[in-house]
Amino acid sequence: MKRRTAIIIIDSGFERGMLSRARNNILAVHDVPTNTFVAGNDEVMLDRFGGDVYGNHGTEVLRRVLDRSPESPLVLVRAFGPDRRLVRTGWTQGGQVRRKGWTDAYLQAVDFCDQRGMTSVANCSFGGYIHAMDGTGWESFNLGHATGKGKPGHVVVAGAGPGDGRPTHASLTMWPGETRSIQARQHGGTLYNFWSKDREAQWALTAVLNGRAVFHVNSADVPDNMWNGLKQQTLELHGDGYVELFISVPSGGSGSSSFHCWIEGGGEFRNHVDPVAVAEPACFPSVIAVGLESARYNPRQFMPGEKPDVLLPGGEQVSFRLPEVTVAVARLLERNPQLDVDGVRALLGKMPNLSAM
Repeated sequence: MKRRTAIIIIDSGFERGMLSRARNNILAVHDVPTNTFVAGNDEVMLDRFGGDVYGNHGTEVLRRVLDRSPESPLVLVRAFGPDRRLVRTGWTQGGQVRRKGWTDAYLQAVDFCDQRGMTSVANCSFGGYIHAMDGTGWESFNLGHATGKGKPGHVVVAGAGPGDGRPTHASLTMWPGETRSIQARQHGGTLYNFWSKDREAQWALTAVLNGRAVFHVNSADVPDNMWNGLKQQTLELHGDGYVELFISVPSGGSGSSSFHCWIEGGGEFRNHVDPVAVAEPACFPSVIAVGLESARYNPRQFMPGEKPDVLLPGGEQVSFRLPEVTVAVARLLERNPQLDVDGVRALLGKMPNLSAM
C-alpha cells in the first residue's frame, strides 16, 4: 500500500485566500512566533493563522505547490515573526532553550506525520548566512534528528540563495604574528557573521566603519559554540560606508588559522572574496540544495557531490522554483518510503527531468 507524503511548507506566512483554497489539504498549522501548533483545518483557526509578513512569499510558494500537486496533504509552518525575521532557537546563558525556532517546528511536523504513517518533504524557500555554514551548527544538528543519511522517509529541500555572484562570503588563512583586514562596502544596517575555523586559535577582531573603530573583541571573550566548539562572533553595523574588519593573530602559535565571514544585508566584500556562497539551510549535508543553472553559487557547482545538489534551467527567483523539486521528491517518497536523502539525491541527479518524476 502506497504511503502518503505530506508536504511541509516552512515560510513567511500564508494569506487567508490561499489558505481557503488549500483548506481540504491542510493537516495542521504551526505558528512559530507564538509556538502554537494546531491539528486540523477548522475555518476559524485558519483565519487566525492567516497572514504573510512578506506580502506574498509563502503564499506564492503554497500556490505553486497546489498547482503542481492539488491533492497533497500539507503541514503549514509560519516561521517568520512580525519583524520579518526567521525565528531561530533562542538560548539562555546556561544553554537551555528559551525560545523554540523553525527547526523545532520542523521536528514537530515530522513527528505529526510519523504518527499518521506518512512520509514528508519540507519546502524551505528561504536562506541566510547565520551559522557555521559547514553543517556543524545547532540547526543542522537539530534537523539531523529526523532527516539525513540512513534516516528514511523525511527529506528537506531548500533554496541555495540568489546565486547572483554578489561577494557575500570572505575567507582567509593567517599565520602567527599577522594582522590583516577584510574590507567591505555596506548600505544601511548589515550583519557580519565571523567564524574562526580552528578551535584553539587565538585572535582579536576590530571593526572600523568609515575610519572609526566601532567594535572590538578578543577570542578569549567569545564563548565556544556548544555544537561545534568553534568561535562565532556576529555584529551588526548601521549606516552607509566602508568597513574594515581587522583580524590579528598573536605571535607564538605553531600553525595557520582559517577564518570565514558572511554578510547578510546591504553589503558586499571588496577583498578576500570566497566564490562559494550557498545559503543555509541549503548548505547543510542533510538538506537537498536547489539552485539555478544560470546562477553562480560555487565554481564547482556542476560537479557531482558539490552544492547545490540540484540545478534547474531557466530563471526566476529560486525560492519560487523550489516547489517543482519538492513535489517531485514527494512523488519519489510515495513510490519508495524507504528512501533517505542520499537516495532521493541520487534519483534526482544534478539536473533532473522533473516532469518524468
